Amino acid sequence: MTEIVRGPYQSCWIYHMRGYRITSVHTGAIDKARHIKSSLSLIGDYGIEIHDEMELEKSFGGGMATFSKAQL
Repeated sequence: MTEIVRGPYQSCWIYHMRGYRITSVHTGAIDKARHIKSSLSLIGDYGIEIHDEMELEKSFGGGMATFSKAQL
């Protein structure tokens, strides 16, 4: 699941409160994705450029769920 985060911390703290942990940051991943899908936003809320993607994980009774979040 990939979701664009529009503000610098708007949703990050929500995921941390729900038990998710940052496991990886992919620098420039959104820049590369724009070559495939040019409709991805260049600028997010508060005028901050969107470039990188982070992966979050949450443990569910012995298993792990992983998903990616595009980050500014």
